[in-house]
Amino acid sequence: MNERDLVQLIEQTLKDEEVQNNVTYRNLLEESLQQLSLKKPVYLVSTRLAGHISTYLMTNHYEAPKAIIVLAQSIASTPAKHRGLISIPFWLSNIFR
Repeated sequence: MNERDLVQLIEQTLKDEEVQNNVTYRNLLEESLQQLSLKKPVYLVSTRLAGHISTYLMTNHYEAPKAIIVLAQSIASTPAKHRGLISIPFWLSNIFR
């Protein structure tokens, strides 16, 4: 997912009335938009956002506005990709031992 797609997805989610009424979600999404405007890497912003959404869902009996669920599903693979990229140097270092 590129930066433009993520920004559009977050802005679309922020327009949802249920999200607007939930201070935690609203602040989290606005903070993510701010990080993207500061040119933070998209994979870091989306990984952090996915983690926060997952934690919030677990602590609130897996109840969330539909817009948040759609956002979470859209960025769900990002943390796994990020962890996979981090593991490459470790795998390569084991080859040369």
